[in-house]
Amino acid sequence: DRKTESFKASGNIHFQSRGVNVFASDLDISGLDTKTELKDATYQLSDHPGRGKAENLEISASGELLLVDSTFTTCPTDKPDWLFSAGKIRLSNEENVGEAYNTQIRIKDIPVFYLPYITFPINEKRKSGFIKPILDYSSNSGAEIGASYYWNIAPNFDATFTPFYMSERGLQLNSEFRYLTHGQYGEVDLEFLEKDNKLIENDEPRYLARWQHAGTFNDKTRAFVDFSYVSDDYYLVDIGSKEFNRNDSYLSQVGEIGYFEDQWSLKLKMQDFAVLGTHTNSYKTIPQI
Repeated sequence: DRKTESFKASGNIHFQSRGVNVFASDLDISGLDTKTELKDATYQLSDHPGRGKAENLEISASGELLLVDSTFTTCPTDKPDWLFSAGKIRLSNEENVGEAYNTQIRIKDIPVFYLPYITFPINEKRKSGFIKPILDYSSNSGAEIGASYYWNIAPNFDATFTPFYMSERGLQLNSEFRYLTHGQYGEVDLEFLEKDNKLIENDEPRYLARWQHAGTFNDKTRAFVDFSYVSDDYYLVDIGSKEFNRNDSYLSQVGEIGYFEDQWSLKLKMQDFAVLGTHTNSYKTIPQI
């Protein structure tokens, strides 16, 4: 329509615009409002892995997408591991961010969380916010539900906090802190369960801590640390950890610093082993040069 500067079409429509590829049943382009509307749409972002469906999809002149009664996921398969199902989703390619309102977070098509409002990145750029929830079951701890929050503190610092509920043991609080400075990088992990409800005669907290570090002080001097500590011998068997396997029989504790020249090198290494489970006292290593 030349008077209203509009165009309408119906059928099997394939529409491409800046940053998005859309298949839909109806198309309405308004030149006066500088926007494009598509109904019963399936969309795929061109420069990002995001995709989904929308009852109504609107594209502004700037390329921003407004999705009504829609879904969003970055999973590549037709049966995604997770997705957002929301009353309204706004996706901005310029800001590389999405906003969702009245949102269900679904894992394997099962709704596990409701959030009235959430923001999320639509590319690989880091952004503070909630991460895909954890939903699992184990014979040791029962039903397991975790909700991780990622905090983008600075370009070289970040942290993740995870309240992790185990139906048979209680609420565990986990944290991960990562750092990267000039020539140095590392990670600190903490897992803490104040009371294990499955242990009737033991009210002591159960926890695991690990510090991993590697770095160079100059072109010739390097350092490495991998130190772990666990509250009791049966923590890994009972609760498990992303840091170690359940059947690990010991935790290695290593610290070393080395100096390297073209023709020679010098290294100081200290190592110990935290042996787990029922055991007799074993030999210990002495510092090595």
